[in-house]
Amino acid sequence: GDKIILPTGADALVSMHNMAGIMNDAVLTTGTYSAGGGTFTESLTGHDALLTYDAGGSTFVSVVLVGGAAEAAHATISGDTITW
Repeated sequence: GDKIILPTGADALVSMHNMAGIMNDAVLTTGTYSAGGGTFTESLTGHDALLTYDAGGSTFVSVVLVGGAAEAAHATISGDTITW
């Protein structure tokens, strides 16, 4: 499958309906991304996914995965690598 390698390791991959970051974890939530508006709106029925991870030093990074909602449901993590 596809892989995303985080610059820092994560203790867990959390799938939840929440866009908040969690210390030492990577969080996936589903929703809809609007390229024109530059916004992500969380929604259980969205087709996109938002990955938020702890980059260390009280910094969180979010990445929009356009069309990634279905794959996010089956994602796993091992160290710093998320596999779809």
